Amino acid sequence: MLDAARHEDDPEMKIQMLDAALELHNPNAIPMLIQMTEEGGIFANDAYEHLKSHVAIMFRMDEISKIKRWWNENSHKLQWDGTKKVFVVKP
Repeated sequence: MLDAARHEDDPEMKIQMLDAALELHNPNAIPMLIQMTEEGGIFANDAYEHLKSHVAIMFRMDEISKIKRWWNENSHKLQWDGTKKVFVVKP
């Protein structure tokens, strides 16, 4: 699914694919949503909302550096919390 999202030209479809990947417990969609948020444009807010709803860290849309840092420091320690439907950092 991530490979298809990488090659998808329609940003709305891409966001839906990335959201589905997150729902299937694949954290590797996170950096792609970060990138879409950071690039701005008409779908940046949608990318941000989908990203924010699946990570256990609070950040504003103008705090992309915060979520990037969180990803870089924790990407190898993430686990899916099925109750909350978010990725959390395992201890």
